[in-house]
Amino acid sequence: MVKLLQQIRSSTSSDTSYDIIVSHIISMDRGNLFREIEKSVCEIMSDGKINSKDIPQLISVVQNVYQVIYSLKIKSNERYDLTTNIIKCFIKVMISEGKIHVDPENQEEFNNEMNALIDSCIGLLKLHKSIKPKKCLLWF
Repeated sequence: MVKLLQQIRSSTSSDTSYDIIVSHIISMDRGNLFREIEKSVCEIMSDGKINSKDIPQLISVVQNVYQVIYSLKIKSNERYDLTTNIIKCFIKVMISEGKIHVDPENQEEFNNEMNALIDSCIGLLKLHKSIKPKKCLLWF
């Protein structure tokens, strides 16, 4: 978890609020969330690639992280950014620790593709704010 905090510090230009929030998640959740992320990402990468079969599981990872962060009553925009950064940084830590094997020649491409997928999943979370339901008309 120390590596995760270091990775978040190096990848964000924000103040120490991310450190405090992530530390709070770790203590509150006793690491269960991060074990779940690790398990899911390892399953996604078990065949050495990410394909369409893996997308629902990745969406589930993003959703679970977002729900934990949502429970902390953090502002909406910060929730999305924090969710994104935690997942991206955690995956980088998993690669650096060898829990996910990525060919060094393809690591930059892998990071770009994984980041794009995570950003797309976050976009799906943000979608509900941009869609305003129209009033239903009752035809009695």
